[in-house]
Amino acid sequence: MPEVPPTESPQPESLQPESLQPESLQPELPQTEPAKTEAPQTIGVQAVAPATESAPTPPPQIIERNISKHYLIKWKLLMNLQINGMERNFYGWLGDISTTDATAYIENNLPINTKLKAAFIIPPKYAHGPTITLQANCKSTYCVLGNNGMFRAGIKFLNFENNGQDALEKELLNHIPHG
Repeated sequence: MPEVPPTESPQPESLQPESLQPESLQPELPQTEPAKTEAPQTIGVQAVAPATESAPTPPPQIIERNISKHYLIKWKLLMNLQINGMERNFYGWLGDISTTDATAYIENNLPINTKLKAAFIIPPKYAHGPTITLQANCKSTYCVLGNNGMFRAGIKFLNFENNGQDALEKELLNHIPHG
């Protein structure tokens, strides 16, 4: 049999090998320049704005935290509050104390952010020993109703009378801190 030479039939333009290249199948996208990022950069949780020469950066905010050691105690307490010329006494006990603040358990609600005087009695270290009475000017920081039916109030010591700060520090050396 005679060999028949293959004939090339014309193929449509869409089936030509040049038109099957991947570039031709992709839709034509407009060319854009990469965007300049001027948004704040995030580091951990805080956002840091980009540095500019014209505007100085403000100093970071300082969060006041109590770093002093706290001690569990149960000392008798008397707080004296004067409002509009009237004097009111609050009786209770201290449950937690440090050299800068304390937690008081009292029977009545105490207005917050008010200045008051506190006097508390440090019990004797041994039977029939002397008690120590300390007086301090304080500021109330919070007051909530506790689980035991008494109000739990936070007080911050502003200053002590008659070298009371040293006496308190000396007394707390004999206690074991908690937390």
